[in-house]
Amino acid sequence: MAALARTSWVGLLLTRLPRPLVRVLDEWSYRVAQQRAERRRAAVMKRQAAR
Repeated sequence: MAALARTSWVGLLLTRLPRPLVRVLDEWSYRVAQQRAERRRAAVMKRQAAR
């Protein structure tokens, strides 16, 4: 559960969810974080190329 936000109510919710569901949510959140990072990198590269 690396990428999921660690607010208290989210943590509480995660402890109550079944393990397979937690794993699916974690994989999804990781994938979303990777896509955001990729878009950010692309935007930075575009900005640098425009200079």
